Amino acid sequence: MAILKEGFQGDDQYLSSNKLRTGISTGTCAAAAAKAATMLLTGNKLPAGVEIKLPSGEFIIVPIVRSGLENGRAMALVRKDGGDDPDVTHGLMIGARVGFSAEGIRIAGGKGVGKVTKPGLAVKPGRPAINPVPMEMIRSSVSGITSKGLLVEIFVPEGEKTAVRTFNERLGIKGGISILGTSGIVRPFSVNAIRETIALSINMFLQTRRVNPVLVPGRIGFRAARKLGFYEDQIIEVSNEWECALKKCLDCKVAALVLVGHPGKLLKFVAGDFQTHSKKSAPAVSVFESSAKDCLNKNMKGLNTVEQGIQSLDSPEKTLLGAHLALKVKNAVLVKTEYCIDPEVILIDLKGDVFGRA
Repeated sequence: MAILKEGFQGDDQYLSSNKLRTGISTGTCAAAAAKAATMLLTGNKLPAGVEIKLPSGEFIIVPIVRSGLENGRAMALVRKDGGDDPDVTHGLMIGARVGFSAEGIRIAGGKGVGKVTKPGLAVKPGRPAINPVPMEMIRSSVSGITSKGLLVEIFVPEGEKTAVRTFNERLGIKGGISILGTSGIVRPFSVNAIRETIALSINMFLQTRRVNPVLVPGRIGFRAARKLGFYEDQIIEVSNEWECALKKCLDCKVAALVLVGHPGKLLKFVAGDFQTHSKKSAPAVSVFESSAKDCLNKNMKGLNTVEQGIQSLDSPEKTLLGAHLALKVKNAVLVKTEYCIDPEVILIDLKGDVFGRA
């Protein structure tokens, strides 16, 4: 398992009283494999585990399972550890092959890494399904070893077989899994742990009562809320447990709150889905499409994702539809909370930019 360096606070705020164990993302695994292979290629002594800097600025030591030289390139493999709440990628080998290049640092997807074929995701069509945060982690990890140009190929030996158990095919990602992660750490959320955490976070927040609580789905919403000027200690991550969070706010007689999130998540409220996990709620695409027709008289049938729809709009259209959708979400929350809580809704895109507010 990965070892958090001394002093790393990790995600203790998300752990329940039985201390569920954190894991590492596929992005962290890829960065560690790439760093290890680069160390081997450049003649550095390869330790049992390599140190990786997380987006938070903290460091983690990731064990290397296997490494070697082959045909002028170096190879290293890391085993994905999902912690105490593993997903289908738990236990997979994530690998990197690294060779010298005359064209700076290039990062490619090899066998078992999916390729994006449709618009609307964080990665453009035609590119390997390596999200922006892992891409930057890989780049910074290898550039710290050498200033020479490198070709880094990320591969997942069992990736194609595993991908059939994910939503990748539906999203237009072909041929393998996605290399993901926004924090580098997999936070082990059982439903009970999430609900306990939400309750504790709201209780702690209400002891200060300086400002309204800000509810966000996860790290993208958290960063967007911070960028918007909200205090870190007023932001509460609720994952998919909006029903629980709103009920707790209602029980605690919270008079007003702020919701910051992507419409791909928050638009599910319009259909009455406040448990927003993809297995327990309908996709938000249909709400987005029907709203675009009502608000803009624009036919957007056939969207792959809500983000695709957002990015296809021009600036005036975004302004109109963003406000329209934010109001829909606001009204849904008002009904859910029996008009006892006044919600401000701020919708963001995947870059964290404001799309609409009400």
